[in-house]
Amino acid sequence: MVDIWWSLLGAAIPAALAGQALRVRRRHAEEQRLKSARGREKNSDDIFVCERVCTSKRMLKKVGAFSKDPTPDTCVTVCGVSELDACADACGRTVCVNQHQINVLFEGVSCERDPKLPTLPAFSKLASKMVVQNFTVDLNKPLVFQVGHLGEAYQEWVHQPIVCKEGPRFFASDFWEFLTRTVWWVVPLIWLPVVCWFVATSVQMGLVIPHVALMMVLGIFIWTLVEYSLHRFLFHINTKTYWGNTGHYLIHGCHHKHPMDGLRLVFPPAATAVLCVPFWYTVKLMSTPTTAPALFGGGLLGYVMYDVTHYFLHHGQPTGEVARFLKRYHLNHHFRIQNRGFGITSTMWDKVFGTLPGYKAAEKSSR
Repeated sequence: MVDIWWSLLGAAIPAALAGQALRVRRRHAEEQRLKSARGREKNSDDIFVCERVCTSKRMLKKVGAFSKDPTPDTCVTVCGVSELDACADACGRTVCVNQHQINVLFEGVSCERDPKLPTLPAFSKLASKMVVQNFTVDLNKPLVFQVGHLGEAYQEWVHQPIVCKEGPRFFASDFWEFLTRTVWWVVPLIWLPVVCWFVATSVQMGLVIPHVALMMVLGIFIWTLVEYSLHRFLFHINTKTYWGNTGHYLIHGCHHKHPMDGLRLVFPPAATAVLCVPFWYTVKLMSTPTTAPALFGGGLLGYVMYDVTHYFLHHGQPTGEVARFLKRYHLNHHFRIQNRGFGITSTMWDKVFGTLPGYKAAEKSSR
């Protein structure tokens, strides 16, 4: 019997090593392919910034809610999207500042380049400065203390997105700039152990497992309402004063202006820690000492699910029907109807409070 196990082990080790070598080779080949593609994007004279696309019925069927006031059999200028870029929309309001190739969303659709469109250097130079009400917003300088000067024009400016994976600089200070940038995996890395600690605290205080699970589910449910309420009533508050615009840009306006900035999609841990304090005391006030930790842990778990989902909806490539719907639903909020569709992980509260986007109207206009 021992000889059999040694034989199996002897066969398994080479197979595992061969599999690992194959994975390393594939990874190396993929890196070389991406590097080569990036080089082509940077060096080719045929690369375009935007693309003229014929709005055929086939294209409109694929685009669906992404399209803005579509009319069949006409030409529209859209942002092209390469496989290296997570640019996600073809909305005419979008300011294209990246070199792109046409999105797989339009695969098989007849397209032609508009020779009147500016080349990348000229377009980038044009887009780097925006004049609103005699104030120039220079995207090449720290933005936070510029946007307040826009006054009443701020809301219109901030909802004209710039689709670019690299976001602008916020602060001149490297320290404050660092605090505004967060890699998505930091959120579960930091907060999941905290969730476990709160849940374990309830268990140690004598709360039985079924009640712990119930409190966690309730916490997640409450979070979905918090998520909707914050997004609708705080993140989308109308501002026009200097400090109002500045504060709004920091908490959410920057995300609508640069929706594909991968380092400013999730909430910075330092800010989350500060906000956790009043939420924790609110939970303690509304529940018993044994249930409070589990309830708060469930809410915190809901937040982690929200932030990770939010990042995925912008930069992931969903294959499942539910995930694809949520991606379309959220990007519709960014690029088409920004005063509706406030739910991220669920559309439930949009249905309850009547803020669902008008999909039926979009579908009728696309026929």
